[in-house]
Amino acid sequence: MSRMLDTAANIVTLLAGLAIVAVLGQRVWTTTHQQTLPQSHQFREGDQLPVFDELDLRRSERTLLMVLRHDCQYCAESMSFYQRLSSIASNTKAVIQLVVVTNDDPNTAKRYVDANELTNVGVVSVPSTRLNDLRVIGTPTLILADRHGRVQKVCLGKLSPRGQADVEMAILHDPTIPTLHKTVGN
Repeated sequence: MSRMLDTAANIVTLLAGLAIVAVLGQRVWTTTHQQTLPQSHQFREGDQLPVFDELDLRRSERTLLMVLRHDCQYCAESMSFYQRLSSIASNTKAVIQLVVVTNDDPNTAKRYVDANELTNVGVVSVPSTRLNDLRVIGTPTLILADRHGRVQKVCLGKLSPRGQADVEMAILHDPTIPTLHKTVGN
């Protein structure tokens, strides 16, 4: 009888160990997958965005496309950052529009934006194939573009505090105001 209990305890211990390895393995694979996307696939500064009939980039000097999904863990973990971006864009004179781009159906997308109190944010729901046109293969993805569709900044995944600060500075910087450079000796 004690031998059967020992065998049962060993089996339970083995199964618990396998479950822990599976959970940790999935987390490591997901994190690694999000951080090792092929560089050739991602937009780079100066690349041209494809034309989207649903999105008018000319409405403002710059547009921050926030590619999110309602069921994305990293999107949920980053929501306070997106709310802060929404607030910055609403409460400053930054000439920028924020647009959530998602392949969720339009009703789910609208409920998601409203439930998370993302104010003054446009919502564009597109099929997954259109996300491929944006070279998006993971969420969240942030793409900052000018009114002509030229990419200025791309961020993928859950950002570090430093990465968040970089995005905030990028949307606060108004590129229509020329930067004055001081020349040494003049």
